Amino acid sequence: MGRPLVSVCILSYNRRDDLAFTLRQLQRDPYGTLELLVADNASEDGTQAMLARDFPEVKLFAHPHNLGIEALNAPFRAAAGEIILVLDDDAWPEPGAIGAAVARFAERPEVGLIAADIIEPGSARRWDMAYLPRRAGTRPRPWHCFVGCGFFIRAALLRAIGGYPEGFFLYANEAPVAAEVFLHGFDIEFLPQARVFHKMPSRQQGFSLPHVFYGLRNDLQTAWRYYHGWRYYDIVLGRFVTGFILLASLGRGARGAFSRALRDLRSYQRRTERRPLPKRAMRRGVAAFHGTTLSTLISYRTLRRVLWYVGFYKDGRVVS
Repeated sequence: MGRPLVSVCILSYNRRDDLAFTLRQLQRDPYGTLELLVADNASEDGTQAMLARDFPEVKLFAHPHNLGIEALNAPFRAAAGEIILVLDDDAWPEPGAIGAAVARFAERPEVGLIAADIIEPGSARRWDMAYLPRRAGTRPRPWHCFVGCGFFIRAALLRAIGGYPEGFFLYANEAPVAAEVFLHGFDIEFLPQARVFHKMPSRQQGFSLPHVFYGLRNDLQTAWRYYHGWRYYDIVLGRFVTGFILLASLGRGARGAFSRALRDLRSYQRRTERRPLPKRAMRRGVAAFHGTTLSTLISYRTLRRVLWYVGFYKDGRVVS
């Protein structure tokens, strides 16, 4: 029996050379049975011409303007593989990672999504956020979320979910997908053998206004749609506090972003149906908001993270 086809769906925007490197890595991957699909968000750096010239086997989904993360929904619908690997244009799997994920799906039919371990190339530094465990360990474990620059998901499940939510654009777009995985009756696992290399931004670059705004707005919308009871208020109040602090740190020009996030939330509430998570799934899913919920804000570890966000930490350390 042959290996199942894995469709690799890549989001691209103005990173032609990074994308070319990623595609060459995938061409050399030992798994072999891969379908390559690229969603390009109207890149202006010659990305589409490079794909046509150097990678004619890649299926290109060229969008006339920048849709953000939603651009991936087109290749999601067209993918022919049983399993989909989602990557940023500057991320690629370690040799053996795809095979490990495929084998895990075969062993555990109840697992719908596998969170990869995200590693900076050329170092042992791991992605530092609440979406991944603080320590990778050696064994698979039940988990609550994933990092969007590298994860595996069953294609049928992703199509049932509908892909990424419309209008989120960028940042904090993983939590609603994780919630839908639970609502569709599947589990999420973190698999340390599924390693994905990702070029991480310098910690000294800080956070931009779009990063803080979209993160705040999208978290508020996710909380409203999927969470209820005290956990909903825990998320919302905590995000109000952290969002205000982070936006205030960006200067006077960022003040309007907070009220804009609230206006967008009210618009989202009018056009979107709530899909409350069962209590067990909600207890798991809320961990994706760790460090930004009200109940986790009162801790030394979280205080260090917030201070780092607003510029007190400039030495490039990963504060976790």
